[in-house]
Amino acid sequence: MRHTLMVSELYAALVEQISSTDAKLMAFAAEPACWWPDGLGGWMKPDAYLVLDGPHGRDHWWVEADLATESLPTIRRKLLTYLSFMERGQLGPGEVMPRVLVVTSTPARQSGIRELVWHLPEPARQLFGVSTDVEAVPYLFSVLRE
Repeated sequence: MRHTLMVSELYAALVEQISSTDAKLMAFAAEPACWWPDGLGGWMKPDAYLVLDGPHGRDHWWVEADLATESLPTIRRKLLTYLSFMERGQLGPGEVMPRVLVVTSTPARQSGIRELVWHLPEPARQLFGVSTDVEAVPYLFSVLRE
C-alpha cells in the first residue's frame, strides 16, 4: 500500500507543479501498465513511467519507488537490469531509452543508493537519478531544464 501511495503522490505532485509551469505531463502510467518487454522474453518492471515535455525538450523516465524494504544488493541487481537493457540497444516507450529515477523514502537511503550507482559501470551515472520522495518533482524539473 505504501508503495502505491508513493507513486500516486508523485503523480499528484507532478500535476500540481505542471499547473504553474510551461511544461506538460505527456504521459504517466503506473505498474503494471508501464511494464515493458525486456527483449529477452521477460519484462522491465518499473513502478511508473512518465514523460515530461518542456521548452528545452522531452524527458522519458521509468520510476522505481524505494521504501527501503529491499536490500541494497537487490536494488543493485535491479539497476543492472536497466543497464543491461540499455547496453543491448533495447528501447522503451516512445522508442527511446528512458532514464530511471529511484525515489527513496529517506535521505539516508538516498545516500546509500547514490553510492551504489557511483560504483556501477558507466553509463550508470547518466542513466540513474536518485531522489527522496519530497525532492522527486523538483529533481525532474531541474533535469528537464538542462
